[in-house]
Amino acid sequence: MPSSPTDSGVSILHATCVEVDGVAVLFEGPSGSGKSDLALRLVAEGARLIADDRTALSAAGGRLRARAPEPIRGFLEVRGLGIVRLEPSECAAEAAVAALIGLTANRIVVKRMPDPAERPVLGFNLPFLELYPFEESATAKLRMFLRTLADPEKLVE
Repeated sequence: MPSSPTDSGVSILHATCVEVDGVAVLFEGPSGSGKSDLALRLVAEGARLIADDRTALSAAGGRLRARAPEPIRGFLEVRGLGIVRLEPSECAAEAAVAALIGLTANRIVVKRMPDPAERPVLGFNLPFLELYPFEESATAKLRMFLRTLADPEKLVE
């Protein structure tokens, strides 16, 4: 995942980030892969946007933390509508990153029964899930993934 380091120890990643149940989830994928669309659906379900399209990441207290670069804080691109300013209640200032979601435009490449995976992001190994974001169950799958991270006993291998 390419990043742009800054002088302040913050790296800017081409990723969207949403706070779901108190933790940050990063969405990576090329332009048009569904990062903003998935964030929009999660916000409609009660999650909170941290950053759209570019996420500022830094290490603090042994955790990877995510926040929005100031110029784009609170904004979400909604395809077909434009850039929308969200309500303050729909946004989170920052959160600890719990997972990385790799978005794919081809649902066929998503494995039915994948092995647990991790991906390195700025020296942190994050739990990783590949997801087809345009599937109706995408937000439910993401929430289930987070529950299995919190309670590994939920996942039967």
